Amino acid sequence: MRAYSLVVLLVCVGLAGAACAGVRSRAAKAGEEHTAALEVQNNTTLDVRIYLLRGGLPTRLGTVEGMSTTVFDLKRDALDRDIRFRADPVGGWRRATTDPIAVKQGQRVSLKLDNMLRSYRLSVW
Repeated sequence: MRAYSLVVLLVCVGLAGAACAGVRSRAAKAGEEHTAALEVQNNTTLDVRIYLLRGGLPTRLGTVEGMSTTVFDLKRDALDRDIRFRADPVGGWRRATTDPIAVKQGQRVSLKLDNMLRSYRLSVW
């Protein structure tokens, strides 16, 4: 009888865990709907961490390796408001922060970082 109760308990726990995982994955997919993109072209030899600044608070988007290009998806909460981007080199001291821009749904932002982050080019299309 005790073994039967243990098996029933384990099956119930397994089913509950599977049900919660299914709900979580659907909610995660709905919350991760990307509506705009940021393309970062890193023309420096250093890897650069890219941040999205909203109201002065940084949210890390990811890292772009030296001399490469990476595309980041921007989520809905970053759209239709003034945002900035910050490029912070790994192992470097100079960082670049863009002027504020407003990104709309479906737009693509291009950020080109020049050598040693002395300047950048930002375009929205």
